[in-house]
Amino acid sequence: MALSITASPDTISSAYNPTIWTITSSTSSSVRVIADVYIDGTKRASIDKDPRFGSVNIFDFDIQSVCQDYLTENLETITATELVDADKSEVKVYLEIYDVTESGGVLTTAWTEDETGVNSDLTSGFIWAINTALQHEETQDLDAFSVSSSAKRFLTHSPKTLTIKRTETYQLNFLTIGSFRGRIKGYDSSDVLQSSVVTTALLPSDKLAIYKIDASLIATNIAYFIATLENSSTAVTLSEEIRFNFDENCNDNALRLKWVNPLGGIDAYTFNAERREELRFTSRTYEKVIEQGYAVQDRGDTILKTTGKGED
Repeated sequence: MALSITASPDTISSAYNPTIWTITSSTSSSVRVIADVYIDGTKRASIDKDPRFGSVNIFDFDIQSVCQDYLTENLETITATELVDADKSEVKVYLEIYDVTESGGVLTTAWTEDETGVNSDLTSGFIWAINTALQHEETQDLDAFSVSSSAKRFLTHSPKTLTIKRTETYQLNFLTIGSFRGRIKGYDSSDVLQSSVVTTALLPSDKLAIYKIDASLIATNIAYFIATLENSSTAVTLSEEIRFNFDENCNDNALRLKWVNPLGGIDAYTFNAERREELRFTSRTYEKVIEQGYAVQDRGDTILKTTGKGED
C-alpha cells in the first residue's frame, strides 16, 4: 500500500489543541492526500493536503477545527447523585484516507465528492476528542485524567476542598476506561464516618462521563463529605478525593455561578454578599415669605442645599 499512518492523536485527545494524523506515502507518484473526517459515524468534512513543507511524501491532517464544530458542553440539571454520560462534550472520530497520484500530468484518485467511489485507500483508528483546551505550559496529553488509580484527576481546576450549601448541586466531569461508580463518604463535625453511599454503576457509551452530586440528599448530621470514583466490581478507588464542607450560613443575597472550565468540565462557586451600600440624602430648606396678594403657587418650601452620603 502506498499510504501508511505514521503518527496518530492520542486515543483521548483535546479538541482545542492540535489533533494531527500524519500520512506517509511510499511512492513518488503520490502528490496529494484527501481525508474524509467522520464524526460519530457521519462524514462531516473533506480535507486535502499537499506534502509537508520540505518533504515530498509526508502529509499532516489537523482536524481539531472539525471536532470543535460538533462539541458543546453538558450543563446538567441535577436532582440525584449519579453518574451519566457526557454526550455533548465528546465526539468519536476517524478518517477515510485517499491517495492522489500523478502520471503524465493526470491526477487519479478513488475519492469522489458524492461518496460513490470505491473504498478508501486507508482507514484510521478511532479517537475521542473532548471539549478541552490544554494550556501551553501544561503537559500536552490527558494521561493525568485517564489513569485508573487514586491519582486520577477530575476535569476541574477547583481546589480539592470546596464549600457547598445543603440546597446546592455540583458536577464533576471525568474520563473513563471502564465501569465506574461514585462513592460519597459523610463525616460529622468530629471527623467520624457516619455514612458511605455508592451510586449505580455506569459503563459509559464512550470515554467521558459526569459525576452529579445533589447535596440536598445528604443527611443533616453530616458536616462534610468526600466524593470519589471506584471500580464498580472491586471497590478500588480510581480517582482523587474531592471534599465538600457544608456552609450552614444563610444569606439572602447568595449568587451561584457555574461555568465551563478550560478542561471542559463545569466548575461552580457561590458568591455571598458581605456588604450592603446605602446612599442617604439630607436637604436644607426654607419657607417662602408670602406677601399680600399672593397666588397659590407662591406658597411652600424651597430647597436650599442637598447633601448625599454613601453608607456601607
